[in-house]
Amino acid sequence: MTVPAGYVHGLPVGVSFIGRAWSEPTLIRIAYAYEQATKHRRPQTFAPSADLSR
Repeated sequence: MTVPAGYVHGLPVGVSFIGRAWSEPTLIRIAYAYEQATKHRRPQTFAPSADLSR
């Protein structure tokens, strides 16, 4: 499961949570908790290109 982990040069990056077979309920709980704690998710925008000058 991949959730937002922030932005690099204006482009989104994610963090992936992986687990053993049948561990989906635990992965969902962990990913949801991470996403709620970090607040990295932002509304989608459509930029013409990435700003690499930073």
